Formats: sequence, structure tokens, C-alpha cells
Amino acid sequence: MTRKRSPLPVQVLLFLLATLLGAATNNLTNSRGPLPLGLEFLRDQSLPLTGVTVLLIIGVMVWQHWTEERLALPAHPAWDSDRPPFPGLEAFTEQDSAVFFGRDAEVTELLDRLHPVVAAQVNRLVAVVGPSGAGKSSLVQAGVVPRLRLRRGGWIVVPPIVPGDHPLRSLARSLAAVCPGHPTEDVPAPRFADELRTAQGRPNAPVLVIVDQAEELITLSGPAERDAFLGLLASTLDSDPRLWIIMIMRSEFLTAFLGTEQARLFRDPVAVGTLGGTALVEVIEQPASRAGLTFDPPTLPQLMAADAGGGDALPLLAYALQELCLAAGSGGVLTADAYQRIGGVTGVLTRQADKVAAELGGADKPVLSTLLKFVTIGENEPTRRRVRRSALSDAQWRVVQAFIAARLLTSAAEGDDVILEVAHEALFRHWAPLQQAIEASADQLRWRADLERWAKDWESSGRQDAYLLRDERLKAAQRWAVSDGDVVASPALVAEFLACSDRADVATMQRLSETIARQALATVDRDPDHSLLLALAALEECAPTALALRALTAALVASQLRVVLRGHDDGVQGVGWSPDGRRLATGSRDRTVRIWDTDGGDELVVLRGHDDWVWGVGWSLDGRRLATGSRDRTVRIWDADGGGELVVLRGHDDWVWGVGWSSDGRRLATVSGDRTARIWDADGGGGLVVLRGHGDWVQGVGWSPDGRRLATGSRDRTARIWDADSGGELAVLRGHNGPVEGVAWSPDGRRLATVSSDWTVRIWDGDGGELVVLRGHDDWVRGVAWSPDGRRLATVSSDRTVRIWDANGGDELAVLRGHDDEAIGVAWSSDGRRLATVSGDRTARIWDTDSGGELAVLRGHGLWVQGVAWSPDGRRLATVSGDRTVRIWDADSGGELAVLRGHDDWVQGVAWSPDGRRLATASSDRTVRIWDGESGAEIIVVGAHTGGVESVSWSPDGKRVATASQDGTSRVWDATISIEDLVATARRRVSRELTTEERRNLMLPPTG
Repeated sequence: MTRKRSPLPVQVLLFLLATLLGAATNNLTNSRGPLPLGLEFLRDQSLPLTGVTVLLIIGVMVWQHWTEERLALPAHPAWDSDRPPFPGLEAFTEQDSAVFFGRDAEVTELLDRLHPVVAAQVNRLVAVVGPSGAGKSSLVQAGVVPRLRLRRGGWIVVPPIVPGDHPLRSLARSLAAVCPGHPTEDVPAPRFADELRTAQGRPNAPVLVIVDQAEELITLSGPAERDAFLGLLASTLDSDPRLWIIMIMRSEFLTAFLGTEQARLFRDPVAVGTLGGTALVEVIEQPASRAGLTFDPPTLPQLMAADAGGGDALPLLAYALQELCLAAGSGGVLTADAYQRIGGVTGVLTRQADKVAAELGGADKPVLSTLLKFVTIGENEPTRRRVRRSALSDAQWRVVQAFIAARLLTSAAEGDDVILEVAHEALFRHWAPLQQAIEASADQLRWRADLERWAKDWESSGRQDAYLLRDERLKAAQRWAVSDGDVVASPALVAEFLACSDRADVATMQRLSETIARQALATVDRDPDHSLLLALAALEECAPTALALRALTAALVASQLRVVLRGHDDGVQGVGWSPDGRRLATGSRDRTVRIWDTDGGDELVVLRGHDDWVWGVGWSLDGRRLATGSRDRTVRIWDADGGGELVVLRGHDDWVWGVGWSSDGRRLATVSGDRTARIWDADGGGGLVVLRGHGDWVQGVGWSPDGRRLATGSRDRTARIWDADSGGELAVLRGHNGPVEGVAWSPDGRRLATVSSDWTVRIWDGDGGELVVLRGHDDWVRGVAWSPDGRRLATVSSDRTVRIWDANGGDELAVLRGHDDEAIGVAWSSDGRRLATVSGDRTARIWDTDSGGELAVLRGHGLWVQGVAWSPDGRRLATVSGDRTVRIWDADSGGELAVLRGHDDWVQGVAWSPDGRRLATASSDRTVRIWDGESGAEIIVVGAHTGGVESVSWSPDGKRVATASQDGTSRVWDATISIEDLVATARRRVSRELTTEERRNLMLPPTG
């Protein structure tokens, strides 16, 4: 379209004429003498001539205004036949100005707003508000912008911005469309309008920015993004008097904008209402006429206008007309029959949606669940939500493609992705299946909208913890996030936001749990009942940490305490209840035995006679006699009522550790450090039977792979195989000439390897037959381990070497050298390609079993490293040391991951549970402990020997651990612990709840 020439020369000539006339008139009026004829005429006619000149100037100005009005509302340009005359559910654009009708008054009002008489006194952000479907976007893009470009002054119009979830980024992309080279991801500077002018070489041009669907600043953008965007617009408007902004929004969101810090920008909005009947007829007839279309009957436009009453009139009417045009073809006839077939104005959208849904298998999943992704709830009304192609599954994408083909959804490229949205929100209100689905899922949709806003605020803040969800708000969000996966399926940012919130909340509750647990432990002795309440609060209301579990266990034990028996002058070594439970007998290092009243704690009898520590005590079943065993190698039977000594049993060659009566009270069994157990005649005192097994300390223990057998090694130079259930001895393996330091089953459970201080390794079959003797070490063999495939053995020795052997033929395959002290422990990785060893040189080392090369040296322990174990996945190593610590290492980098502290003496043995989640350790402090393999937290002490614990092994099912000890025994312990059972026991024992004041002091929420 060509622009008409401005009448500027005429204005200049008139201005000069008026100036000369005024000057001449002033001079002539002041002259008193005679003048030439022409000048005499001017002096006499000066007033009439001045009036004529003023009228002429006014006339020229009126003509100029009329010319500009014609430019503002020109005759519509020729219609491009390649474009449909009706856009359907989409808005009219600038290219559709030739077929845009019915809004002349609103166009004139907006143009007047953009060309005020006194620009300094007007608001240069023009808010265009109206209901959904009123045609606000079409008014601006097809009505105002084309006419604005014809105005004098050369406006620069930025392509419309749709805020989305990153409005500043959307603004940057629109600026880049008219300013080549502008970064699309950077936040625009407050002088962005000057950048546009400079880029286009028009330094004085006014700039118009259009923000379409501005309600997305409320429904999609987080408060931080919204405030930053509005703040940028406000500061730019304040500093640039030639910048104008049109912001298009649904009227129900205006109140929300008036509640922001930039409320001043939205005063005096332009309201756009629905079109009346006459205007609707014009909207139908004029575009059809330009496209060469006719109506049959001619009154069909009036019928369609009457049918199109309501808030969604324009998009539904345009969609119906588009369908009729596509059916009629270029220059065709739009008939009433065709109009009825498509269902009329209100039925065409429903008919089209039903058709697409039927082709996809029905308006059920995944159709409705997919379309719900395009809906959000804002101000209690459904509104559109844009979705990225990358966020859709293949099944959902097939649904979307079908609705795009039906022109009910639209798509637009954005970088490497595609942005999708509904063509118009009329789909939400006029297609019953989707309308009902929205109503049914309204709560979930609101939660999704809230979660997305909160997640964006968190990201905008730099992911500060203060923006994360906590406590009940987090729990509610998590409940809603899993309540309906089809509706609330969240983008990656929301999922990450919830995960980080959960981790932060868990960490907070863990810290609170441990704080309360410490208080529980601090009060366990003086107020066990209160300690129990604290421990329960820590476990149930905060987090089940190891410290809270320990506090609960301690409180449970302490809450059972009824009396403290005091009187012994040295450590108490043994204790036993009388059969009726009314008395208690204790044996002590002070060489005495004392009998107590269990109700009041009174001392009833002191039994004196032993010459050394008293280790064991045992009541006869009738409660009339008491048997005691002592380090003085004797067993004594006492009258429990009078305290007199009845019998002294002699025969043991070492300490007597324990005593036990037979059920008939006629016999007594005792165990001793002399490696024997004896059965005595309790009346006459004679020895009946001596039971023998190991002849010295038990050094090593190992479960068979099937968990049915145990193998033990002893300083008595034998290894023994036992029935793990009955305890029966199945086989005794003899052959070593020195103490058996360790035992290991082959992976298939058919062979057993033993190592000894006699410098040899021996391989046995499961029945006890010796198969192979491996010789090569120059000192004690301290440890042995089978490769995972059972074809090789690795051994470590006091000769500082590690050796790898052929388990079948006994050939030495490799000698690994590098340790500076005794090699003590060895373990294969699960893939058999690496070997870990530990040594008295305070290091653990990782070796390549093929080349024999040293891969890593693990340093950190302060004393001998006693044992090593690979995690089942081969990614971590655990080592134990004489420095009383357990350390977990990264097997690839050699980095230290955790240090486990808690043992009070050397840690001798370590083993991972089969699932790799727990560690069991054995220590010279006589305890067996279970640890969390990830955090390193101590879970529980599962048991204690009467001597140092040398080694530990898990059962294949991970439910039990077996230990070997210097007390001459191998024991099996339950490695499982049920927090639920402990809590249930504690709940039965407490008689009250924490008071409101107590809960407040613990920073716990009030109950009820």
C-alpha cells in the first residue's frame, strides 16, 4: 500500500504568508503618512485579510486531519486468494487485515490512545481487556497494526510476545525478529527500544511492543519471572518516551495485575466487548464478499449471527465459516444445508472433536489425558497451557497430530523443539467430554499449575533452599503429584523441584531426629520413661536415624530397670535367676557370690570360698542349690538358703566359665578354658563325661554358599565343619602344622580352603578329604579368598606377598609384591579382575589380577589394616584396622568415602551384606556391629562375645551373621532389626504422650 504525501509544504507556505502579513500589517498600521496604492489597501484592509488567512490555515488543518483519518481507516486492501477469508479458531493476523471487519470504533480508540495530544500525560501501556473469544488479539494484530504502519512517523512494531513460562526470554526472541543479531536467550536491557532504532537506522521512530495472552504472566510464569518482566517494561517506559506497549489479556485477570507492584501500568484499560448482531453480520458477509463467496439463502449470515450469541461467538463463528469455505471451495456458495450438516456455529467444534476422538478410538485415554496437558486453571477458569513436543510420549503425540490436522491444536517451532497449544479455549467449554474431564480434574490441574509456578520461582532464585517446599505443604504436593499420573505428570523441572524439596526436608528431619535422640540418651538414666517418649518422637515424627534407633533401644532397656543391686567390690562376671524369679545370684571378680531379693534389691546371702574370680552361676530347678564356676578351676555347689558350701568339684585345668543343671537336678555341666566341657554328678561330685571339640581359640568362620554349613578354624590346628542348624559336628579337617588362621568356601560350596601359620594353604572337599596343598609362602598365611569363578585362590602372608594360585592343580600363577609389612587380608572383586589386600603397613592395595600390576594404594588408617571386603557391585571397598575405625573407599579412584567410628578396640573382621546395603564388623571390643553401607551410620550392635571377635560372615539370605571369637565359640546372630517391633514395644510401655510444652521445646508441631 503506498503512503500519501504529507501536506507539509503547504503548511510551511501558509506559515510564511501569515508571518509576512502580520509584520506588514503591523508596520502599515503604525504609519501616519500617505502610502502607495497597494500598501494603502493593505493598511485599510489589514483586519479582513488577517481573518481570511486564519480561516485558510484552519481549512488546511481540517483537510490534513481528514487525510490522516483516511489513512487510519483506509479502504481494505485486496484479499490474497491463497489465504482463507476466515481463520477458524486462530486469531486474525496482520496478513488478514483485508478481511477484518466489525471493529472500526475500537480500532479508532486504540489509534487515538497511541497518538495523544499531550503524550507526557498519558499512560503508554494500553491494556486491552475482554472476555475469552471477544477477538482482542485479532483487533490489535489485524485492525490496529496495519493502520498504524500507515501513520506518519514510521512506527517500529515488535512481533507479538506470548509470555509463556519465561516472559523475558519470549521478549528477547521477539526483539531478535526485528533486530538481527540480538541474543535470544539474554535478558533484554532497559534500553532495548533504542537498540531497535539503531539497528533499523531510524533513531526517532516510535516503538510498539504487543504482549498477547498476558494472563500467562499469572497462570504460567512464576511471581519472580512476572515481576522481573513487568519491572523491565515499567523502567523502559519511564526512560523512553517513544515506547508504547499494548497488553492483551482476559478481563478476569485484570484484578491480579492490579495486585502487582506495577499496578500503575494498568490504569484506564480499553474494554473490548462481544459484537452485536449487526457487527456479526458484517463479520460474515464482508470477508465472504472479498473472497467471492455467496450465501444460499442470502439471509444465511443473519441466521448464523443469531446462532453465534455468547462469549465464544467470534472463534466459533470463524471456525464454522472456515469449515463451510473449505467445503465450498474458491468462489463457491455457502448453503444452509451445509451449515446444518456441520452442526451450526455451536456444533461444528463439537462435531469435529468427536470425529477426531472416534478415529483415535474414543474420547477416553489417551485422548482426554493428552488434552488435559494443554489446560491449566487460572482464576477458577480453564485457560490454555503450552506444551513442548519433547514432553509428550509417542502415543500422546499421535493424539496431538490428529487434533492439529483438525485445526483444534496449533504448533510452532521454537529452537529444536515444537510448542503446541489449543487453537482456542472454546474447546474447553464446548466439547462436553473435555469440559467434564476438566471439571473432574480441576484440583489436580490447580496443583499442577501451583507446582509449576513454585518450581519456576525456585529456578529463578538460583535454586535457593528457601524456595523449596517443607513439612505438610511438601507432603500435600507429593500426594497430589502421584494422585493421577495422567493429569499431574510433571515436567522435569517440577520433578527435580519435588525431589530436592524431599531431600532437603528429609535432611532437616534427620537433624531434628538426632537432636531429639541426643536428648533422649542424655536423660535415659535419670528418666527412662521420658527418654522413651523422646526416642519415639524422633523415630515416628522426624526420621528413623541410627541415633534415634540407638536412643529407643537404650530407653527400652532402661525403662525395664526396676532395681540396682550394689555390694560387689569388683566387676560382676555372672548372673542367674532363681526358678521362682524371687532371687538373683551374681558372681564377681571380688571372689564372692551374692544372692539378692529381686523385689527390694536387698542382699540376702554372701557366699565366700572361691580363690579367684567367679565366672558362672546356676540355680538348680528346685531353687534350693546354687552352682558356681571360678577362675580358681573349681565348681562349687551351695545351699541357696543357708549359704553353706555343699560340694567342691575339681578336675578342670583352666578357668570354669559356665555352669548348667540338668532338668532332674542330679547332674551339672561346666565349660572351661581347658578346652573341655564336663558333666558331673551333682550329689557325689564325680565327673561323668568330657566333651571335646576345638582345642584352642577359634580363629576363622565361614558360611557355605547354601547357608546350611559352617566352617571354623582354630589355633588347635584343625578346621571343623558343623551343621548350621543343629550345631552337630560334621567333619574335622586335620593336616595343618600350625594354627588355622582362616577358612573359605569355594563359590559352589563343594570345596573348602584353609590357611595356617605353617605357611601352607590346603584345599579340602566338603566331606573333609584333603585335595591340594599349596606351598610357596615364606611365613604365616594370614588370609585366603576364592575367585568368583572358583578357579583361582588368592592368599596373603606375613612374608608381605600376595599370591594367586590355580585352585585345581595348585600351581602358583602370580606373586604380588608391594606391601611393606605383613599382608593380612585379601578379597576378590565380583568380576574377578581385581584383588584387594590389606597389611600391617596401614594401607590397602588394589591389584590387577591379570597383569599383577598395582592399581591403587588406599591410605588413611592409623594402624594395621586387619581386613578388607568388596561391596557386591565391586564399586566400594571396606577396610578395618587396629585404629578402631572402618573405612569405605571408592574402588576406582581410591578416594575415601566414609569413616565408621564406634568400636572401642581393634576392628578385626568386616563383611558386606549380600545386597550391599549393610556392613557387619567384628572387634576386639567383643562386639559385632551392623552399619549402613551408604551413610556409614551405625545401625545396631547385634551381639557380644566373652572374648575378642576375630571374623564375621553373612548368611546368603542376609538375615544372619556368623562370628568367630577368642572365647572359643562360633556364634550365629540375627542381623535383622524391625523398627516397627521396637516402636510397638515402646508404645505398649509408655503411659502418656509428650505435653504441648514438651513438644514446643522439641520444635515439634502441636498434636490435634
